[in-house]
Amino acid sequence: MRRKNVMTMVAAVCLLLMVTLSFSCCCNNKIDVEREVASAIHSDKPCLEHVYEDEKWDSVYILLPYQDPHQLGLRISHSDLKSLENLSLADQYCTLIFGHKGDLVAYSAIKRSVVDFSNIKGRKFHRGYVFQMKD
Repeated sequence: MRRKNVMTMVAAVCLLLMVTLSFSCCCNNKIDVEREVASAIHSDKPCLEHVYEDEKWDSVYILLPYQDPHQLGLRISHSDLKSLENLSLADQYCTLIFGHKGDLVAYSAIKRSVVDFSNIKGRKFHRGYVFQMKD
């Protein structure tokens, strides 16, 4: 009887571990920095360098509405890719994708009514890039 209880306990712990690992692997890297981006872009020096500091990143990519995320040339997980494809179907958003050495670190959908990145030439910018925004 005692051995059966131990085996049940081991099975429960293994199941919990598998569920936890599955959840951590499928979670995407979506963040919300829209307010920080709006403040940074409308400041004297429109730069995104300090809007996201939770992880190391060296470049920011702009995903336009209806643009295929594959065109950016980043390594993107399957779950993040699906989310980015869905975001790109909405014309009211541009999505900022923070990258490090060619890997997606995080991304944030920015309403075009808040900051419209669609008129900027280029899609990849280094961390300290100063944006020239048109009104």
